[in-house]
Amino acid sequence: SNLWRLTAFFGYDERGRQKKKQKTVTAKNQTEANRLLRKWLSDLEGCEYNTENQTVAQFVGYWFERYPTIKKLAPRTLATYEDDSARYIIPELGRIKIADLSPTMLIDYFCRLAKRSAVKRSLDGVDRPISGRTQLKIYRLLSVILVSAYKWELIPRNPLEKVTPPKVEKLKARLYSREIASSLIEALAKEDEQFQLIVLMSIFTGERESEVLGLDWDSYSIIENSFYIHQSAQYIKKRGTYIHPKPKNESSKRTPLLPPVMRP
Repeated sequence: SNLWRLTAFFGYDERGRQKKKQKTVTAKNQTEANRLLRKWLSDLEGCEYNTENQTVAQFVGYWFERYPTIKKLAPRTLATYEDDSARYIIPELGRIKIADLSPTMLIDYFCRLAKRSAVKRSLDGVDRPISGRTQLKIYRLLSVILVSAYKWELIPRNPLEKVTPPKVEKLKARLYSREIASSLIEALAKEDEQFQLIVLMSIFTGERESEVLGLDWDSYSIIENSFYIHQSAQYIKKRGTYIHPKPKNESSKRTPLLPPVMRP
């Protein structure tokens, strides 16, 4: 027979009985069965045995204790995940048992989310609906959480797989016109030099604010008159301001040339 029984042990319960999980797989030989066992144990890493009755809120807390360490999440990413889960996921889904989540529950959840008002962000004080981009961000976070629950065998399937992601309207990049850029540069003349530098770097090189603040002289080439962008300055409440040694993504690594007016 090509069927093999895999067993993962989780220590002992309060009565001294051994806790374990078992899984039957198909493998051609023992070598392949051992390979499947190693993969399964890797998927179960950080998982505890008696978690089948956890609510969504309980599992999210359990997930935050383990997943960021396993995946080595950046501090800013982790802070965003914590904020989004506390603001959007826990209030709506927190009391539901994670094993009871169904596609229809999640469809209803995203329908309610689309109708919900966001935090007041405009000067007129009018509540704005949660944007499609924010809805998609929440969808992706919930997906990561439920994929982990599935891999750790807390749920038999991922109910979010049958839920269509929220649509996001693609926005065209908005660029400054020559007139607006000139007016902005003229207005900067009254500001401190450090603020002039931040804005001018953004105008002439297209750098993000965090990338400008992350620049140092070791990244500057006096021969090529350019900066190598490879890190950024970030801020989170728990840590304050710090230098993150990676840009937003790999494609963000670049070496823009400085215009003559900005060369030291």
